[in-house]
Amino acid sequence: VVNVDEVDDVPAWFAEQNEGVGMGVVFEMSGALKAIEDAFGIVRHGGNVVLFGIPARPATIDIAESLIFKNLTVSAVNGREIWETWYTTRWLLEHGVVDLAPLITARMPLERFDEAFALLESGDACKIVLEPNGATPLNATP
Repeated sequence: VVNVDEVDDVPAWFAEQNEGVGMGVVFEMSGALKAIEDAFGIVRHGGNVVLFGIPARPATIDIAESLIFKNLTVSAVNGREIWETWYTTRWLLEHGVVDLAPLITARMPLERFDEAFALLESGDACKIVLEPNGATPLNATP
């Protein structure tokens, strides 16, 4: 995740952070034209770009440079597919096919979000559930 208010040239920033190696998979979720352009600039050769955001205007992409010469796979996801995924996931969870409990390494009050993000960034946590004041923990019985 990049805060574009703090980074002017996203592809250059990524290259610096990753010793020139692009990302294997890039998810573009905003639909902002600059973000779509940057997605193709930060993905590695042979990588994947997944487009979910809906741009307000048509996007212009250099097919040769951005796709063909980089040998990219581009996928587009729309809401109809994502809804079906949610239904499938819900069924898997309700029927005990998938148990996510081992992935939740901590539960914290929402006010401790800064500590939670620090744990995630350090690699000392996998998934942290942030609970707003007065919220019932997800695993609590009514």
